[in-house]
Amino acid sequence: MRQKLKAKLEMARFLQETVMKTTSNAKKGKDIPTIGEFQEFLKTVRQSGQLANTTDIVRFSRLFEDQVTLDSLSHAQLKALCQLLEINSIGPSNFLRFQLWLRVRQLRTEDKLIAKEGVDQIPPWELQTLSRNRGMRSLGLTTERLRSQLSQWLELHLEKDVPIALLLLSRAMYLQDTTLPPEQQLQHVISVLPDSAAEEAAVKAVDSTEDVDPKTKMEILRKEQETIKAERAAARKEAKELARKAADAMKLETLVDKTETLESRSSEEC
Repeated sequence: MRQKLKAKLEMARFLQETVMKTTSNAKKGKDIPTIGEFQEFLKTVRQSGQLANTTDIVRFSRLFEDQVTLDSLSHAQLKALCQLLEINSIGPSNFLRFQLWLRVRQLRTEDKLIAKEGVDQIPPWELQTLSRNRGMRSLGLTTERLRSQLSQWLELHLEKDVPIALLLLSRAMYLQDTTLPPEQQLQHVISVLPDSAAEEAAVKAVDSTEDVDPKTKMEILRKEQETIKAERAAARKEAKELARKAADAMKLETLVDKTETLESRSSEEC
């Protein structure tokens, strides 16, 4: 059990480091941010490093929809997140994203059921399982602490409309630190997500308001097209690499078969 926990803590540390390195290289509700407000928010959390207003953090988190966050993660980050959530981590990036997407859908349904039944009705062993499935610490915590962090998760997801993928990433990155306020965790995750995630979120802000100059709209759409092209190129490269490995494996298998045949004939002649 200790070795398993140690491995999870190491993966959490790796995930935090790789997401931070990547930086260097809301449909619900009426309070939808404009593109100008979103750009100011990004400037605050990414450039100044100051702690943004708690309300603003939650408000702008809604723009980072599940697909936006998952699409922005590298293969190594996807693999680390899968391992932390105890999901199969072997396979290409698209497969790992698909598995994480299934977990997101599962949690959406599950959260509604939990909220309906009540967190207080859940036994301790199930609280541990529910916490683990959400990338939260499950061992070494009191029953009250487990209930508290699950209630906090439900509030952010169901009441404040924070996307699950963003919550998963923030919980996984801060597996060891259960005292940091959730809003600060979200701000840090947003500040270190790849630029592609911020650009996609900006598109959501553009779609939600007409008060945007044409030049800004064109620039965002251009970057979105470039991102799509890059993703397609990466997918083609990944497919070619898999095909090459499969061909090499077949050649090796054929060579082994021929060697075995020659050895068999040599033995018969002797």
